[in-house]
Amino acid sequence: MDGDHDLHQATAALALAQAARFAGDDRQATVASQAILTLLAVTRIDPADPNCRVPVRASAACNRVGFAAVLALAVYELPGADEKLIAEAERLCCFLQKQLRPDGSVHYTDGPADVPAQVDPAGVNEYPGYALHALAVSDRLRPAAWKTEAVKRGTDHYRAYFKSKPHPMLAATLTPALAELYLRTKSADTAAAVFELNDWLIGLQYPASDPRHPMWAGGFRQWANGQPVDAVPGAECGAYLQSLACAYQINRLIPPDPAREARYKQAVLDAVQFLTGLQYLESNTRHFENTFRATTLIGGFYLSPADGNLRIDATARGVCGMLGFLQSGAER
Repeated sequence: MDGDHDLHQATAALALAQAARFAGDDRQATVASQAILTLLAVTRIDPADPNCRVPVRASAACNRVGFAAVLALAVYELPGADEKLIAEAERLCCFLQKQLRPDGSVHYTDGPADVPAQVDPAGVNEYPGYALHALAVSDRLRPAAWKTEAVKRGTDHYRAYFKSKPHPMLAATLTPALAELYLRTKSADTAAAVFELNDWLIGLQYPASDPRHPMWAGGFRQWANGQPVDAVPGAECGAYLQSLACAYQINRLIPPDPAREARYKQAVLDAVQFLTGLQYLESNTRHFENTFRATTLIGGFYLSPADGNLRIDATARGVCGMLGFLQSGAER
């Protein structure tokens, strides 16, 4: 399909690794491991630095920062990943380290003199968040002072950027990095940043009581030209669900705020309801040929209520969102 690239493949490997860890499923772990090894083959050791692994393809085809970050996260999530594989993830993080700038920003385009927000304006809402999340998880598994400082400086930078140019995907990609940072530092300011982003995100959610678009309930408004837009929501809801689940978890680790907990829990449950409405199940695929239905459709998340196409990144986001929900405790 148009738009397919290795970052989508890495996202799928990450989702499968997370699912394998959550369920203790050896087959899923094996498939995720094979995918990770295949994706590592489109990276190479930097000839100038044996501790650095660099994606081969140019960012015009597949963003190198986003790909390296998500692939590293997939390795970290893989149950039973050996030291050799972890070392490769650390080499990917070394590549990410070289993209960090003194102001905390992440240089996510290839040209050293580029202004990333001009070359790829939409990329600022995803790739820096992925990079900071990968470094935060790396810091949990292989602690280093520079990693903690890089994540703190980076999240501070993009928190300030968000205040001037908010976007739902920026909120969703920064939150996991902030949540990891909070677990490392127990900083009240970091927790406040999580709530700030996700309180704003909840404001974009279609309420269950909206009679105009009952199939959109629990999904999120689109964002264009600095304004919310009433448009059909889609599988990106998986990323927003994962963000809200992180916020719900952090709220339970600080002095109780019952009102915030109730608000986040309802938002999470509504997002789950919307997301499961995008999934092909036994009940809504009976009109398809049985083999095709069983081997291709069932379990997949389609793109939106208006688009029944399956794409691997949509299903991966759905899986990650649902796993975030289950791990958050909001279902109890």
